[in-house]
Amino acid sequence: MEVSVGTKFRKDFGRPGIFSGEVVTSYPPEKPGSPDLFGVRYEDGDEEDLTRDELVALLATNPKAANASQIRSKAASTKKRGASSVGGEAPKAAGKRAKSVSGSKKSSWGGSDADECLGGGVVEAMARAEAKARALREAARPAKKRKTSNGGAGPGSQRGGGEGVSEWIGDGSWEGLEPPTREQVTEALLAMGNTWPTQVRPNVSDKAVQGMCLGMVNALTAGLRVSLASRRCPEVTKLVVAFCLATLPEASPAFKFSSVQINYNYAGEIVRRLPYPHPLNFCSHPSLFLVCPPPLFFSSSAPVFGLCPRSAKRHVDGNNMGPSYITSLGQHSGGELWTADMGIIDPKDKWCKFNGKLEHETQPFEGTRISFILFTHNACEELTSDVVADLQALGFTAGDTCRQRDPGNVDESDFDAFFAKHRTEHPPPVGVGMVAVECAGYACGRGAAWVSYDTGPLPAKIYKAPKKRGEEVAQASARALCYLEEAADKKAGTGKPSAAARKAAVLGIAQSNAEASRSFAVGEGGGEGVVVQSFPKNRVGLHVVELKLKLKAKAQQEGLELVATRRFDLYNRAEATAEFAAWVDQLPVGHVVCIAISDTAIAKKRPMEETVYDALRKLGAPAPDTPVVGYRNPFVFLGAKGLPPGQAQFLLDKRAQSKTVLRVDARIISAANEKPKGGAGQGVVITEVKNSSISARDQCPYREKEGWVFKNCTAVKR
Repeated sequence: MEVSVGTKFRKDFGRPGIFSGEVVTSYPPEKPGSPDLFGVRYEDGDEEDLTRDELVALLATNPKAANASQIRSKAASTKKRGASSVGGEAPKAAGKRAKSVSGSKKSSWGGSDADECLGGGVVEAMARAEAKARALREAARPAKKRKTSNGGAGPGSQRGGGEGVSEWIGDGSWEGLEPPTREQVTEALLAMGNTWPTQVRPNVSDKAVQGMCLGMVNALTAGLRVSLASRRCPEVTKLVVAFCLATLPEASPAFKFSSVQINYNYAGEIVRRLPYPHPLNFCSHPSLFLVCPPPLFFSSSAPVFGLCPRSAKRHVDGNNMGPSYITSLGQHSGGELWTADMGIIDPKDKWCKFNGKLEHETQPFEGTRISFILFTHNACEELTSDVVADLQALGFTAGDTCRQRDPGNVDESDFDAFFAKHRTEHPPPVGVGMVAVECAGYACGRGAAWVSYDTGPLPAKIYKAPKKRGEEVAQASARALCYLEEAADKKAGTGKPSAAARKAAVLGIAQSNAEASRSFAVGEGGGEGVVVQSFPKNRVGLHVVELKLKLKAKAQQEGLELVATRRFDLYNRAEATAEFAAWVDQLPVGHVVCIAISDTAIAKKRPMEETVYDALRKLGAPAPDTPVVGYRNPFVFLGAKGLPPGQAQFLLDKRAQSKTVLRVDARIISAANEKPKGGAGQGVVITEVKNSSISARDQCPYREKEGWVFKNCTAVKR
């Protein structure tokens, strides 16, 4: 079946409905062996790229159904007749459905769902900007050896075409050339005139705004990929990214970005001249604001400053990791950015850093304003290798494949059996100062976690075990009986255990609550105690155990002592971020902190705030490029207040749906005898580190092979 420019078809998008489309552009294969691509435009103005095979399949089926306009007309006619439904839907629902049809494929902040809408004249305008950007690159002089404002990071990271890079990127790059200036970038973008792509972003404006997202987006019909704007304008993308890399105050890895949101005259103008008297001048509607108060004396014919609608909304960014940079170009006044934590910042002709996960709002302005927002998409590490290669060729500094899904599934009952056996075969370490942290994420039987620490010599008082004890406590008591009997027999020189040993066999849980349980066992050293702190599965947030060293006279180490057990629910409570940071700040130097998760640390749409990473660095986490903890990533941390950056143990599996059980063992020793300047020291040192992480998928039965299907974490027979 022949496919060419002008071919018309219909495509079923499921619940939104069936849309008529037309082939408007054809592209050559991106690389040898790749399928032909065709740019198609739907009746609502949206566009996407389809392969020849996809179009042939659509032409073969040619579904028949009402389009958005027909749904609206049916809803309107039924409402007139007073009928209760339209095609099985109530009039209100039918109207809502028609609305969702017309806007279901539009883009939102950060290119999160689709690319920009390219209406009439926009493609030609983008072609003018592309030609201007190419001419600027070809006319650029070779770069002189000089230090750039960001510490040496320039456009040299652009590598143009190469192995694994799409053909549309081309071979040209800004590497080795003088970086573009702010004036050159503005000139290239203004070549589009007022005909810019539009984006539907209901979180920032009630109407479509002019702008485009360069770099990585999450397209509704194509998934994670390079945006349509960058694919149509690779030279413009290289120009913008080269300018950003040359002028940013922070270089990678201190700041990485996968996307650049460009806004054109977003938020409207500041001034509307109205004759007095005018009804708007005395209106107090909340969507209006007073630019300048009316004069005390005025003439009814004199044009003066009045009121104008506020078109910008206060909002947070949905797919932004948080740290972002903003700058504005063009001849304008006003246009500052209000932020929830820093107040008003002015990004005109300079870069300003802000947190996109906190509320912010563009202030009114006058003139022509083009703003750049550099950010890291929260899915930038879930990309394919081809998308990563394209982003790097364009100069973007963020993008990886490390968070792709860990394949396979693990049944919850299978994992519970494996985890119990694994813990028996690999018990908590024994010895003065020994500590262990082990955890698994939600994909492993809905999570699991425990922390163990050696308390040193047994206390004089023997606690009586509770009447109700789980299997874990019974196992601990059995170990206690075995070791104590052996120690007592050696000391007494008899073949029978002493009465004290028999009494000690009832050692069990010393404390329990809704969040955790403690079990008490006896170490192999004959008189050393190991406490295991277990946490329930499917409990979100960070499980934290705070410990401190027990020291005798002359700083002789005796063991570890529990200070507190806490859970910081970063998943449900936004204020938990500040609570965790405040808790770390008040910790005494030398206190040991063990962190584990038994489901997920954070929500899928709300990444961990930079405040949490700053707090972890105070406990010895790697700096400045601290690994990013993602949704349902297994995460283990062992550090101490005052440890230098990089000396803590930070274990993380970034893969989505990870089946890894993370485990780290270490010994905590005192550094009290070291007397640093100023009277403050790190307090402790982490030594004898052992990482014994293991994949639960490799240890559990392969249920899919046996014909089972998975619903969440449970295998179900077909």
